[in-house]
Amino acid sequence: MDFATRKHHYNRCDPFESLGPDDERNVQLDGDDLRGPSCAALLATRVALSNQPVFELFSGLPGSGKSTELRRLAARLGQPGASRCLVVLIDADQAIDIHTPVDVTDILANIVHHAERAVLELEGRDADAANQDGYLTRLWRWLAQTDVALKKTEFHVADAATLTFEMRTRETLRERVRSIVANHLRDFVREAKDELVQLQARARKRDCPGGIVVIFDSLEKLHGSSKSWERVLDSAEQCFSSGAAHLTLPVHAIYTVPPALLTRIHAPVEFMPMVKVRTPDGEPSEKGCRAMEDIVRRRVPDSVLAAALGPAWQDRLRRMVAATAGYPRDLVRLVQRLFEFETVPLDERTFARLLRESWDAYERIVTTNAYEWLATVWAERTLSIRDDKHRQAADRMLSNNVVLRYLNDRDWWALHPAVEAIPAVREAYDKLRKLNSA
Repeated sequence: MDFATRKHHYNRCDPFESLGPDDERNVQLDGDDLRGPSCAALLATRVALSNQPVFELFSGLPGSGKSTELRRLAARLGQPGASRCLVVLIDADQAIDIHTPVDVTDILANIVHHAERAVLELEGRDADAANQDGYLTRLWRWLAQTDVALKKTEFHVADAATLTFEMRTRETLRERVRSIVANHLRDFVREAKDELVQLQARARKRDCPGGIVVIFDSLEKLHGSSKSWERVLDSAEQCFSSGAAHLTLPVHAIYTVPPALLTRIHAPVEFMPMVKVRTPDGEPSEKGCRAMEDIVRRRVPDSVLAAALGPAWQDRLRRMVAATAGYPRDLVRLVQRLFEFETVPLDERTFARLLRESWDAYERIVTTNAYEWLATVWAERTLSIRDDKHRQAADRMLSNNVVLRYLNDRDWWALHPAVEAIPAVREAYDKLRKLNSA
């Protein structure tokens, strides 16, 4: 296979690329035999039907198709008609520092700022007009009047319109602003919500009768270093549990949240399932397997797959699907690896090593204190949380794609096959089964 072909398909299989709604590589994964009902359709229906602003939490493993689904939702809500909405799509990766604890202040300030820019564009005006006397400029004036320390050089902000960017990149400023707002939280929240009420009225006058819908994506990526990981997760829990009243807005709001919050907060969370490539009993599900194969074949033609995998390419593709358990990003990442090899087709030893390497990362993630909880999930097909030890294990395992959600008539959970293959996990599982059958 020549270098140009390898390079082309290597980049067609970027596992971190979020596909737009009209991308030719999209595969229909909705349906009872695959991933259950469309999350985009469900959320769009709730927005359209509700007389009150909706507050929705949405999660899923990175690379499960969540961002693509949200883009599909945005396109659907923005269609012309009696319920057309002005969709404000915010990427947390660009708006806040996702590696440090998050705060209501960061989220609300970004929402109002981005909504203001979207309304200005809707009105046919320059969105940068928000830089002159927009919300962030007014917010900075209020902050500076409330705390004169902000006039010190270390907190200097040359352009108030870049306040959210400055807070994202400058920890000392971020902490100072948060401290000021914490002492005047009620006033800050009231002002932010009042701004959104006014912006919504302007949007409705401009052929958006459905008002504003805020979609705050990528918050599920919140994570810190090994030392700050727990603090970052705790901050997300605080925002979306005790702080949820502040994030319930006068406009429709959909927030993504870290998967670990599924067991930490009482509010319902829509969670993106995996593609059902197996039944709860572990048997292959043909329709799900074919859908996963289509994800690959939309990126790489059969002739190229045959060149990379050899005459038995269909069998090897099915083995790759089974190894990745219906997790789209894992499969696309594995296919991308094929194009790193200069000598193709791969012999069986090299192909088997490729599959083995794709599992190694999971073995490194699973720690001894998680064995018992993982065995419980495996045996019961649910996220049973019985004590703090279980909760700590769930936090880590949910955040690292170790446990996977599927959907039939009801949802059920399974371990990634790489984790099922870990001898200590299987031993804990066998011990639990014997105990339950005694």
